[in-house]
Amino acid sequence: MMTKVFAGAVLGCLLVLVGEARGAGRVEVVNNQPFAVYQPVRIRGINAEVGNADGKRQGVGDDLVILADVGVGQTQNANITGAEGSKWQLVVEADGEGIGMKLNGKDLGTLAWDVVVERVTKTQAEYVSTKRKFNESFKAMPLKFEKSKTGELLDTWTAKGEKDGVALAFEVNAFHAGFLDANVTFTNKSAPTKNVYAAVVCRWEQTAADRHELRTVNYNNEVLPLGAGKSTPFREGTERHLYVMRGTDWIKTPLQGGGTAAWLNDFTPSFTVHKEKTAKQPARWVGANTAQLGQEAQVSKNALYSITEIARPNIKSYRSRLDDNVLPQHGEDPLTISSRLILSSGVMTDEQVDQAFVAMTGYRHQEPTKEGIRYSIGVPYTKFGTNYFPYSTLGENFINLRIPGMSKEGYWPLAPETVNQWKLFADDIKRDLRILKAMGFEISRLHHLELIWDKDPKTNKPYVEEAKRWQYLDFYFGELKALGLKALLDVKLTPAETAELVARYRPQVEGVEIDNEVVLFMIPDGDVQYWKDVYEAVKKVAPEIPVHLTGHTNTGAFARLVKLGVPFDKVGAHAYMDAVEAIPSSRDYGLAVADYASSLNKEPVITEWNWRFLTRMSFEDRAKVYPPIFENVLKTKCMPTMYQFQFQDSLAMNPAGLKGMRRYEQILLSRRPKPEAFEMMKLITKYASPNHPNRQLDVPVLDVEADGEGKAELKFSVTDIGDEILALNARVETPAGVMVESDAQRMTLGPKGTWFVPVKVSLAKDAKPGFYHVFVRIEGPKELLRYGWGIVRKAGPPEMDREVSEKSKVKYEDGALDFDLNRPVTVVYAKDCTPMELESAWTIFITLESATGRVVEIAEDDQEPATVEGRAKIIVKSAKGEAAGGAVKRLGSDELVITGEKPEDVAMAAMDFALRYWKNAKDSAARRVGLTEQSSGKSGVKTDLE
Repeated sequence: MMTKVFAGAVLGCLLVLVGEARGAGRVEVVNNQPFAVYQPVRIRGINAEVGNADGKRQGVGDDLVILADVGVGQTQNANITGAEGSKWQLVVEADGEGIGMKLNGKDLGTLAWDVVVERVTKTQAEYVSTKRKFNESFKAMPLKFEKSKTGELLDTWTAKGEKDGVALAFEVNAFHAGFLDANVTFTNKSAPTKNVYAAVVCRWEQTAADRHELRTVNYNNEVLPLGAGKSTPFREGTERHLYVMRGTDWIKTPLQGGGTAAWLNDFTPSFTVHKEKTAKQPARWVGANTAQLGQEAQVSKNALYSITEIARPNIKSYRSRLDDNVLPQHGEDPLTISSRLILSSGVMTDEQVDQAFVAMTGYRHQEPTKEGIRYSIGVPYTKFGTNYFPYSTLGENFINLRIPGMSKEGYWPLAPETVNQWKLFADDIKRDLRILKAMGFEISRLHHLELIWDKDPKTNKPYVEEAKRWQYLDFYFGELKALGLKALLDVKLTPAETAELVARYRPQVEGVEIDNEVVLFMIPDGDVQYWKDVYEAVKKVAPEIPVHLTGHTNTGAFARLVKLGVPFDKVGAHAYMDAVEAIPSSRDYGLAVADYASSLNKEPVITEWNWRFLTRMSFEDRAKVYPPIFENVLKTKCMPTMYQFQFQDSLAMNPAGLKGMRRYEQILLSRRPKPEAFEMMKLITKYASPNHPNRQLDVPVLDVEADGEGKAELKFSVTDIGDEILALNARVETPAGVMVESDAQRMTLGPKGTWFVPVKVSLAKDAKPGFYHVFVRIEGPKELLRYGWGIVRKAGPPEMDREVSEKSKVKYEDGALDFDLNRPVTVVYAKDCTPMELESAWTIFITLESATGRVVEIAEDDQEPATVEGRAKIIVKSAKGEAAGGAVKRLGSDELVITGEKPEDVAMAAMDFALRYWKNAKDSAARRVGLTEQSSGKSGVKTDLE
């Protein structure tokens, strides 16, 4: 019976002692999952010749295989067989074509395999659906399975076969307690390598008496019925995210008499193919077909067909990074397709099958201990990071006007004057890092840090002089140290320069991520040696600092790196959810990377994660769908470290080139938190380490409006939400121009106790309207450091430039520049507007809020009237017959229209209007370092290495 060990879902860290392995000492299995785990576990590379008469363990080659049964509440001496009564439950027999299975004498049907290899024409290759009637074409390969090993825990069956130029080799490990692990290797011996569709099909002929009408399938984290005649979706639809998914996670069939058969698919990475140099591309390795081998399923009568698609088409938008309808070259290493059957005489729910799938494919890590080996299933907690890189994101670009020296258009430019004149921006950076700390982030990822080494392509002179660069970085890393934060260096510099960075800031360096996302698209031949050299250089100065590269879920790129001899310490991943419908699949993105990393016994790491294309949703609606984007990964306990991208809203990118798909930052330009920020803080408190300051002290964010004299009072509440008595002290930190009165305070706080820290705030008399941020630094025992965050808003009219040049292309109608902005305002855009109009509306929205000290809203024109009722409106939209070059019109006292004949006209009018108040605003970079006139289209360079 298996029912007992799959039941229950109780949080905890469970330690099971599974005996002594000669040469290894004590082997511990640690379960960090919120449910009991019962599954085979393979301990790699130890002397496995140990006694196994009790069926608890068995040597397989150089490894030790155990059947771990980590029950809820158990800490030692667990029953690791999980068998009630006889352990001889599952029996496997060869049947001439495949294998037959029986559980406690009950017939469970037979498994047989086939290979599909079909030529496709170019026209067919454009058609992405691969759904067909596999049952009609299935012809079982004649496979002679032989028992190659017999043991108390498991028997091993092997077979080989060839068809249509493809060789398949089978290793089936049949655990007597009811698991059957099948590993099928696929080798292309003589089949075509281009313009081909190929799949491995397994047919499971189940018994007629089983309850096929109740069969369910988990397809990319969504449970669907899979009764007679049904198929999985085969990526039907036009949405981009469908073609990143791998498909079937598991299939559950209830058996006659109350038993259960569950088929679990491992994540099988796709492979890479080599491309020769072209006029536009270097010689390189690219991903084949898709990131993971596709897993689909069909049912015909009593037969279940599990289809693993090796070569298949993809949609056009992915063909820049993938080569579709291809097979591995002849002689390439084989692909290994792994799956597991759980055959239980007890009832398993969908939830229990899903838990088994997560335990099998999620984080598994083996590490030495003083006593022997510890094997962890799931991570105990997650470290949280965000992407904050002020040398870019404090810059400003208003299409034809931007701060001097902006290195390029698009994502992500260097704003050199924010570095050269960094003291003018020091308070901004201090503020942002304290907000980051208060929210609970532990790491700041310095995205494209090589930017501050950039050179002007015209003069070849560096935008930032070396002395200024080091002053800037010394300041930044000094702030990190003071706040107990670390930095991940996302950088592409020479090996010597990278090593110099690491050596200089070693205590604050979390790791090195080489050459952002390069293996997501390709592995250039010319970069391989560079990656090796960077790794070696970093390890020479700091052996403990991890170095890694990053892709999407295309873990086959890492398999290629291994073959090329490129060392890396972690398997990095970036992914974005491109639609609400894509959100469930975020779980599989995380599990796929964790599964592959676990096969190498390395840590997975996500350094960019968020949504895209949800910008037009209201903040409230986005906040509702936001938690699952992260929690689908976090609750699987598969990710040791996870970074949100990106931290704060920015004016750095040219709005004319944006696509209306990002605006996913936690913090607005005013540094007011979006609703998503509060959801992120909840997730951090839930999933971070128990020693995380936000899990020990709760300090809610405060938001108050100053009175007419610029005075306000913040009353920070500090609650001990842990289990310890804490001796605390607090002090207040503010930017220049903000005066506070607060007694230096100390307090001993017991569990559930609350301590109030009142702070009286006075803004300078000449303080501009805007958002002012006040922090309370709370220190406690064991290096406890928690920050409280308070916002004081000074509302007021922005300083408006009302002079309109005769040469101006933007027309201002009477009274437009006298429109009252010192009141509640909603910026409105049309539901069907272009991305350029949407980005123009966002520029008005974020700058106006920051410049007025008032909470501004943004909404589509078809949203509920209550959203905009009682507020002044600024409408941003194009219309036929409006002025070429753009216009700003006032419609009565409560509506202002920013318009033009074309979206480009609207954008120019929006930029002109925003700059009239923004260049005088409190948070403006333009006010501090000025603006230069420059036409758009400058591409610039990324680094001097390219």
